[in-house]
Amino acid sequence: MKYKLIFIIPAVIWSALIFIFSNQSQPPFFDLGFQWNDKLLHMLAYFAYGLTLIFFLFGSFENLKIKNAIIYLLIFGAIFGITDEIHQSLIPGRDAEVFDWIADCIGISLSLSLLTPLNKFITKLKFNFINNSN
Repeated sequence: MKYKLIFIIPAVIWSALIFIFSNQSQPPFFDLGFQWNDKLLHMLAYFAYGLTLIFFLFGSFENLKIKNAIIYLLIFGAIFGITDEIHQSLIPGRDAEVFDWIADCIGISLSLSLLTPLNKFITKLKFNFINNSN
């Protein structure tokens, strides 16, 4: 069961990256030249974060039902987004914004569009790990 660590590593790394960028007064964002540029970046970051959470959930838990995975993903993603906004409010030059949190939640929700194909991929990956370890 040591292979299960592989499934949590992307979520831990992505969580750390979000924390590191949130901890900066002037994070190096890409300016795409429109007003809500930062909201799009929040959405993309949390879309990727949602993918890492899907990888973790299906890789770590046996017989996880899709419905439960969706609930866990949405709740954990929303809570992490709130704590990220609170963290940002403590950093000089940064503030917490409800619209950033909404963009985070949209990103997490959009990651659900890849839930089924990722689940199939993870199932095959786990099967390979188990069969190659014997």
